[in-house]
Amino acid sequence: MKQIYLSILILFTAAISMNAQVMYSEDFDATSVADGSGVEGSTGGVLVNIGDYPASVDWTIDASAATLSASSDWAKTDGGQFAFRDTDGDIIWDSELIDISMATGAFNFSVDASNNNGGFEPTDYLDVLYSIDGGAFVLVQDWNGLGDTTHTFLGEKNGMDWDGSVPEVVTVSGLNGTSTLQIRVIGNVNAGGEQLFFDNINVFEGAPAPSLSITSPADNEVLASGDFAVSFLVNNFMVAQTGGDGYVQYSLDSAPVTDKFDTTDISFTGIASGQHSITLELVDNSGISLTPAVVQTVNFEVAGALQVQDLAGLRAITLPSTDVVTVAGEVFVTHTESFRNQKWVQDATGGVLIDDNAGIITATIVRGDGLTGITGTISEFNGLLQFTPTADTGAPTSTNNMPAPQVVTLAMLNTNAEDYESELVQINGVTFDNADGTVAFSNGSEEPISLGTDVFTHRSLFNVDYIGLPLPTAPSDIVGFITERINGYSVQARDRSDVSTLSNESFETNTFKIYPNPATGNTVNITSSNGEAVNVVIYSTLGQKVLSATSVTNELNISNLDSGIYIVRITQGSAAQTRKLVIK
Repeated sequence: MKQIYLSILILFTAAISMNAQVMYSEDFDATSVADGSGVEGSTGGVLVNIGDYPASVDWTIDASAATLSASSDWAKTDGGQFAFRDTDGDIIWDSELIDISMATGAFNFSVDASNNNGGFEPTDYLDVLYSIDGGAFVLVQDWNGLGDTTHTFLGEKNGMDWDGSVPEVVTVSGLNGTSTLQIRVIGNVNAGGEQLFFDNINVFEGAPAPSLSITSPADNEVLASGDFAVSFLVNNFMVAQTGGDGYVQYSLDSAPVTDKFDTTDISFTGIASGQHSITLELVDNSGISLTPAVVQTVNFEVAGALQVQDLAGLRAITLPSTDVVTVAGEVFVTHTESFRNQKWVQDATGGVLIDDNAGIITATIVRGDGLTGITGTISEFNGLLQFTPTADTGAPTSTNNMPAPQVVTLAMLNTNAEDYESELVQINGVTFDNADGTVAFSNGSEEPISLGTDVFTHRSLFNVDYIGLPLPTAPSDIVGFITERINGYSVQARDRSDVSTLSNESFETNTFKIYPNPATGNTVNITSSNGEAVNVVIYSTLGQKVLSATSVTNELNISNLDSGIYIVRITQGSAAQTRKLVIK
């Protein structure tokens, strides 16, 4: 925390005018508090104080109403601002009691508020409040129409997300008091991909100063292309060639300054890959720097270009990598979600998750579509490789090319699930261990599955058609993609058709029987309650296909099978069921 009292002239650039007198300032940078200071969760939900908090700061955090269940759930300083991530409840940040007794008249305060455009819900919000002389806290309501009477900002309002890429400067003016002011910020956000931020808290007398902020590119951002635009905001200063307060000067790297008489984006083309910096400054009508100077520099990188032939080549790239990568071959879509515009794709060599939160891919993409020449950057999130597109793919290059799932065993997945990450697999004859006829699939629930002594995890997707259905009590074949989170790997069925015992409601009226079971001779009988023929595939407990037959109406020859336990998959039309068979 930094305090500057009334008798001190302003020495920082972009918040308060040279005629204003500052009573308090907090910008959460490294000179005031170590980055990463605050609270975070841990396994078991134990709250952990991190960084310099609370010993070296004067502000406080109350996370008693939140649920911070992992180290990725936090309220902390992050990159020179304060961030709320996956709080699942209110977290309250309170400033110290700010001394306003030296104010000679009305005073003001301002707070910057922003977010990461993470795909919010109406239940996500950021609130700014204040208390004067120990009185009740007063909410700043519905700032710029982005909140309502109960919240300063809503993550989503009327079906539209709050676009927080450009900070909103919440300013409250004309306040009066005799002793103290306290500022409170409350954050509530319910997912890891969503973050809310606040920064640059200032309490001052006098008029706000000219301010300048570069909003894009972000500091240390890696740009996918040398063709880009620089966006910026100017407040309390009229930029004009004549009749204004002055104009903007900018310089890329060490190039001479260029005069700019408006606040539209500055476009660059053909900038070479590597490290660069852009500097913008406000000057008066004579081209002379303001006092104090209002200037900002942002460092950024233009990524290099790389081409690989397939997804195996993509997955072989060493991380971290800033390269923009093009996959030359065609990849095929196995699943899509509206959340962050995510798409799972694979080819004959591997799979990857396309995380398209910015909506770069504009065409309608469905399962089985082929995409050629996907271009983007790669990173890891909780261990899962993610591909972030930087260019639109255009229309699909083929359709109806759904890859067949690879038949694997739990033992194979437990040995090296990474080999199958983001690929479509089929696991036969597994049991949902918690199934008792009442336990149901729920959004994001993790259900242990097993076959023999091998155990793995099924993780439910959100809002799919099996949510709310009871876990099947009979052995099931599961089709799904392999994903990774902090707590390990899991398989995720895409819909109820991916779980054999959920795939068709005709199971309730049409059942299949195997007898005798255990089998002691060379044949078993397989029948259906409707008397029609069935198709049969028998697997070993290692997932190997050992026998298949079509149009079975009763007797099936099993003389070539050894004694042991087998998994039998029986299908009839769109109906399918799995049975366990014991041969003695």
